[in-house]
Amino acid sequence: MANNFTKTGDRYFAKAPAGHDSNSGLDGDYPQATPSNLPNVTCVLGTGDYTVGSRSNRFIGDGKVVLRNLSVSINTTISHWFIHQIYLINANITSTSTGNGRTRCAYDCVFEDSYISLVASNAQAGGHQNHEYLTLVNTSGHLIYSSIGSIVFRYFNLLNGSNILMNGSFAWNFYIDFSSKIRFSTHDNINFRTSNIRGIIEIDSTGDQYAIQDALVGSPQDNGYAAGVKWLTYANLAADGFTGLEADVEVWLENSINKDPLFNNPDAGDYSLQPGSPNILSDGTQIGNSKVALSILNTDDGVGNTVVEPNAEINTGDPQNFTVKLGENEGYVDYIFKAGSVALQLNGAIEAIADLNFNTDFGGGSEQNNNVPDSFPQAVDFPDELVTDALAPDTTTLKITGHGKVVGQFVRVLGEDREITAIPDANTITVDSAFRAAVASGVTVQVGSENQLAALKPNALTYELRTSNQQAMPTTDAEWDNGLSAGLGMAGVFFTQRMFEKPTLLVDGANVYGSGDPDRPAGDGAIITWIWACVRMYLRNNYRS
Repeated sequence: MANNFTKTGDRYFAKAPAGHDSNSGLDGDYPQATPSNLPNVTCVLGTGDYTVGSRSNRFIGDGKVVLRNLSVSINTTISHWFIHQIYLINANITSTSTGNGRTRCAYDCVFEDSYISLVASNAQAGGHQNHEYLTLVNTSGHLIYSSIGSIVFRYFNLLNGSNILMNGSFAWNFYIDFSSKIRFSTHDNINFRTSNIRGIIEIDSTGDQYAIQDALVGSPQDNGYAAGVKWLTYANLAADGFTGLEADVEVWLENSINKDPLFNNPDAGDYSLQPGSPNILSDGTQIGNSKVALSILNTDDGVGNTVVEPNAEINTGDPQNFTVKLGENEGYVDYIFKAGSVALQLNGAIEAIADLNFNTDFGGGSEQNNNVPDSFPQAVDFPDELVTDALAPDTTTLKITGHGKVVGQFVRVLGEDREITAIPDANTITVDSAFRAAVASGVTVQVGSENQLAALKPNALTYELRTSNQQAMPTTDAEWDNGLSAGLGMAGVFFTQRMFEKPTLLVDGANVYGSGDPDRPAGDGAIITWIWACVRMYLRNNYRS
């Protein structure tokens, strides 16, 4: 049946009810639930929170993926990203590259409460190792390079007490917050540029500490730095034993700053940048691992506050963690907010759509998963729930009185999906292969179209969006023009967008598709520009395993 994965790999995993360990995992249609140890196998993880231990897999996140307790040691020259688009908690990662190959250990990842050691040693000429777009939260580690190849560490965020020792490495485009520090092994080992350093630059061998002055006035202590911290200048470095060139120090400081990065909502874990952030330089160079994005939780942006409009089925007791009311199956919340005074194009997703700690592990629908964002909101209805009448002769033929289904629809039970291939009589259904678990009398199954059953897989989460480029907040459907030609007749229409990705619209003849539409044809689509956005978040409590 249709799956929600957009990434490709060798093995697929998703949380229940999307994934089931009796599935093969070899196809995105039939993901397993529990990632096993699969050395050198590329594993695609659907949205969810996974706990693993020592693994040798290559992991790619497809959606918002949290991976806990991963322990991995890599010694390879294979040219690929070993960990890609994952939020890692309590991880222990060691990556060592040798020889003439290219190792790309981590890309576009967040490490929290973790330890990382990224080492390039004895590399031959031409061998290099890249580690890019990482956010470190309360994480320590070593970034070490010691030979004649090249190694690049760039687009890093160091946050909440992170502490990194660099040896022979190039720190480019780093953001370091006030509570964190970057340490170099010696004064003559310092090598950074184009960074926003609000924290400490420390020399590991002596303990000397420096801060970037930028436009700050007075001493470091006047600006909140501890006693003993000095401004990083050539004179101060030379007095402490630096023997390098003054020109090198000038290069380090030329494009480095000490300014508030204007994160959208760091308290909610949203480290995307507000438009106008100093971490986006005038030449377009980016500092740190952040995208320019909007956040509906950032309501004090000086251009207009968010309007929140929940419907009657939503419990609003916690304004940042809306849930579906007890006894209801679904509800939605509209968030209307202004992006800016002129039409704005973003390069990232709408972050922090809500501070939802959704959990897709509970099958059968329950009070515990009453805030799961939808998979395909309003794109399809959910399938019918039918109950078997008696034990079938085999698990390929189901006895369901008066089912009313046709060949070509799908049956789902216990995480497995099978296509209806024949209707022997009005009270039976034959599917294309036997279920691994026998379907006994009284078992609830779901029957519906391919897209209907795909809507039960919340590993790919979506929302609906409509936009306007007018200055005043739209009050009618006609004013929500979506930036499209009036001839398309799409004013007021909500388009389905995929969460954690920048929203796009794809115009295909007379049809327009969002990034999350299940029937969208191939193509990247155009990035949307807007002044006003209306996000509609559907929450459901009727997923079934």
